Amino acid sequence: MRRWTGVALSLVVLLTGGTACGSGARDAGGCAVGVAYGWPGRGDNWLNDLAAAGVDEARAEVGLGPRQVVELSPGDEDTEDHKAERLRQLAAEGCDLVVAVSGEYAGPLATVAADFPAVRFAVADAREITGPNIANLVFAAPEGSYLVGAAAALKSRTGRIGFLGGMRTRELEGFRAGYTAGALAVRPDVTVDNAWIDDGPGGFDDPERARRIATEMYSTGVDVVYQAAGLSGPGVFDAARKAGGLAVGVDVDQYRTAAPEVRDVILTSMIKRLDLAVRRIIVDAHRGDFRPGEIRFDLANNGVGYTTSGGHADDVVPRLEALKAQIVAGRISVPAR
Repeated sequence: MRRWTGVALSLVVLLTGGTACGSGARDAGGCAVGVAYGWPGRGDNWLNDLAAAGVDEARAEVGLGPRQVVELSPGDEDTEDHKAERLRQLAAEGCDLVVAVSGEYAGPLATVAADFPAVRFAVADAREITGPNIANLVFAAPEGSYLVGAAAALKSRTGRIGFLGGMRTRELEGFRAGYTAGALAVRPDVTVDNAWIDDGPGGFDDPERARRIATEMYSTGVDVVYQAAGLSGPGVFDAARKAGGLAVGVDVDQYRTAAPEVRDVILTSMIKRLDLAVRRIIVDAHRGDFRPGEIRFDLANNGVGYTTSGGHADDVVPRLEALKAQIVAGRISVPAR
């Protein structure tokens, strides 16, 4: 079991001119930013590290010097109450902006934001909560999935590809729908098999079960599998390696983060630029341009996309770029379900 520790992992110093932040921060002589990470925090080679990169980029971009940014991460156990306490601690410490880097914070953040109306909050991947002091950082994942679906279909030797999701959610249905649409757009006769690891969140942390399901998919003729399964993903890469197939990563460039022995099976990854989103919200808040509501990151502003690390997709990049241009121009409508 993971056990929560309500302590700051690090203090990164920020300085502001004192004009762009809220009144509480001005009274304190500076602007503090609080960051609430998901488990396990910095050093995960995943979305937490992307968010941390955005924090560091924002500091450099606006030339901020000594002032504290408090970063909190959960321990081994992390309930809704723990998340709320973490957000409340950041708000109570005087942070003018509190950034929650995971949609898992949605429920607790809605409550805490209402209790601290003078504090500005931003949350990633949670469009369902709203408030006058809440910014929603949302990603057009179906658009990025459309492009990796096209890549999978173009690179498939068998004409049969697969999608494996951690659990069936509205968001992941968008990944599946975009992937399928992109594949059919470039190869109308392609077959797309779909599977889900679990009915609950355990599907995002079960690489062995993911390996078994992916192995079955490869054994039936699927030769490329797009996994949107969080920490279960390495199981898919292992299955691809043993089957002589290919896999598609998700969220980050998994060719760069996966174990060396499976990197060569990663065709591409659908990336969400959480670093860009976190950098933008911090910079906007510092400059007095914080706006509540949905802030969309899509192909048009490079908020989502695909990777070419490893070179497997190099020969299909011209086709993918042509599709991207059509999506940005509005000539292709990408389904969200």
